[in-house]
Amino acid sequence: MGIHPGSGCPGPRIHDLRHGYAVRVLETCPGDRTLVDAHMLALMTYMGHSRVDSTYWYLHATPHLLAQISEMSEIFREGGE
Repeated sequence: MGIHPGSGCPGPRIHDLRHGYAVRVLETCPGDRTLVDAHMLALMTYMGHSRVDSTYWYLHATPHLLAQISEMSEIFREGGE
């Protein structure tokens, strides 16, 4: 990945680095839903969010986690665990 400011941009903003950190933390989560939830709550606290939905927003930038969530949802829908 890396940091690539657009043309005419002075470089990455502190918010860009914060966002990158949150995404990397979520990418290191094991596939177990319980562990992802625990990581999410810890990340919420660390980032100073008052509501967990503000932190869940970062999932959009983690395609492999979204794929795992989708797969688990399909299994659940079909009656599995």
